[in-house]
Amino acid sequence: MVKITIQELRFQLAEGIRYFQDCMGLSLSGDKIADLVDRTEGWISGLYLAAISLQRSGNYADFIRACDCVVSISLQ
Repeated sequence: MVKITIQELRFQLAEGIRYFQDCMGLSLSGDKIADLVDRTEGWISGLYLAAISLQRSGNYADFIRACDCVVSISLQ
């Protein structure tokens, strides 16, 4: 059996950059992506929801102002 930790499931900054830019086609700066990775604690579900919201709005500042998104997941 292989043990997978919570930290291994979370996206790190480099993975977040690749996800937003390569997979979702969003040209966000590294600082903005770092903010989103931090706000979602690296969880792909939160990053995905942020990406589709950003694709629809097209404006990072408006998105952040409208959505004080913080994902908090407790796994035991």
